[in-house]
Amino acid sequence: SLGDAFITHVKLLLMEAWPDFAEPMLADSRLWIIYIVAFLCIANIGLLNVVVSVVCQQINSWTQAQQKCTYEEFLSQCREMDREMTELFVTATQGDETRIITEEQYLNLLKSRPVADFLQRSQVNLPLEPDQ
Repeated sequence: SLGDAFITHVKLLLMEAWPDFAEPMLADSRLWIIYIVAFLCIANIGLLNVVVSVVCQQINSWTQAQQKCTYEEFLSQCREMDREMTELFVTATQGDETRIITEEQYLNLLKSRPVADFLQRSQVNLPLEPDQ
């Protein structure tokens, strides 16, 4: 019947025990192997195309939703972040000219409100409770 044929093709497409379906067909005629292989190849390529197109569409939607900026704006943002990070580290080392930061200073720096604000603006989430 048409319903059985449809279910058979869906099971073939999903590759759900397809040798069980192919065996009676091959017993009837060895030429069925051409149909089975062609169906599996074409159907799986079609299914793969659908999956790839959905993924690409999602990526395109995501990138269009992102804020776009020019190269110069990007460089300016990087320089600003660098300046702000340098300020934070200089503050953490309390004016030490070597600018070597100890582990204790580093942990205190991570827990400070200015660093928490900087990380939040940079969209970095650390599981730390900032000092008030």
